[in-house]
Amino acid sequence: MSHSATAFGHGAADARRVSMGGSVNEAAGIKSEKPSTGAWASGALADVLIPEREGANGTGLMPLPFLLAVLNDAKTPAAIMLKVASATMPYTHPRQSTRPANPSVAPDRFGFTVEPALARKLRNEIARFSVLKKRRNPHPRDRKTIQKLNEKIVEKLATLQSPCPSCYSAQQAATDKEKIEYLWRKRRSRRKLTPNEDAALAHINARYCAFASGPEAQARARLRVLKDKARIQRQANDRPLNRGEKCELHLLTILYPPEIPALNADHEAFLERESVFSECPFDSDGFPIEYHRPVCPAPERVRAPTSEAAAG
Repeated sequence: MSHSATAFGHGAADARRVSMGGSVNEAAGIKSEKPSTGAWASGALADVLIPEREGANGTGLMPLPFLLAVLNDAKTPAAIMLKVASATMPYTHPRQSTRPANPSVAPDRFGFTVEPALARKLRNEIARFSVLKKRRNPHPRDRKTIQKLNEKIVEKLATLQSPCPSCYSAQQAATDKEKIEYLWRKRRSRRKLTPNEDAALAHINARYCAFASGPEAQARARLRVLKDKARIQRQANDRPLNRGEKCELHLLTILYPPEIPALNADHEAFLERESVFSECPFDSDGFPIEYHRPVCPAPERVRAPTSEAAAG
């Protein structure tokens, strides 16, 4: 074997020792002793003495600036440059993530916001909970599942914020309930929901549940209970409500008056058609002029017969 081949073999062995975590000095065949002064860095890269700077407090350089200085030094061997470059590359050139960014959750027209993942989990748990509750004689294992699902649903509902009361009321909640029932019927049938319908079902279900578990819905439910209790006791001539219940009923009645249903287009058209002002002209300000019905002439009075005419 030639001298060049032997040298190449020794060089490859040294490179393997460096890559396996051996020190640079051992690969170069140099025996070094750790001095008593200075910072000594030993690890997978190399055993390098970091000299203390004059006037420093002994902390030395930070690892990344030191490694970059070693990499930019022209006297650094190529094997050490490769090792230092591979060690510093994640910090100087981080890998770009290919994962799509999470879409920003924007509030809807009622001011309600919810993460799509949370809304889907809540929808699935409510569906599973309703299926298990319909069973007449559930298995003990199913009872534990029902309890766990109930706890999860309560925890998720506690994190939701109710829609804006000025925009979302019981009328909008009834509309959402109809949409939820329609989408659930379609989901249970053979027809599949489109991605938009699936997302809409999760979002509307979360919005309706947030309103149903909110303070207004709970207060209106309590108000209905108190009114029914007072009506039953009044009809049965039983003991009336106590003082606390009367105060609570009076306060809830003031805070939550009955909602007047809004008129739709058909009702408005009916009122305009059947109103006494339907054919009445309007003035310059757009107000209807008072409708005057034709006045019927007064009937002629029949004169009573006089005594002379009666005698004749």
